[in-house]
Amino acid sequence: MPCIDKTNRWEDKFTAWADADADWETARATFYVASALAAGACAAAGFTWWTGATAAACATLGAAAAVAAAEKGAAATKQANAFDDQMNAYLDMLNCIAKYVRPET
Repeated sequence: MPCIDKTNRWEDKFTAWADADADWETARATFYVASALAAGACAAAGFTWWTGATAAACATLGAAAAVAAAEKGAAATKQANAFDDQMNAYLDMLNCIAKYVRPET
């Protein structure tokens, strides 16, 4: 069957994009949770400044939120690159199919 290699390549790239998209969704959710926990701990630290525990929790959760933000950014880049790859593979597949639907004379 003509163009089956192009179709298979597109399917592989689409699967890679779907996986990258799921990773981004997970990283995004992790970032939101870490940010909310950090905000809560830092707000509590403001009210209980005389204890070191809340300040330490604020610093720790703030660092966790920063790491989560970096991971979210990396996942977004991976997702965008995977999307571009699958779109290019899709266009290659369509161009191949077009040669058989409308052969050039």
